[in-house]
Amino acid sequence: MISERISRKSFQWVHQGNLVYNTCWEDPRLDRQALEIGPEDEILV
Repeated sequence: MISERISRKSFQWVHQGNLVYNTCWEDPRLDRQALEIGPEDEILV
């Protein structure tokens, strides 16, 4: 599909072969406390 090809080429041009990865520094214990999340709560991620 043309949109996938454009997206892939755009990504390659922007990152030019560099590895990109996501990191997460949140502390789930602090999140539960700050948001008052309990065992009965449901969370969508």
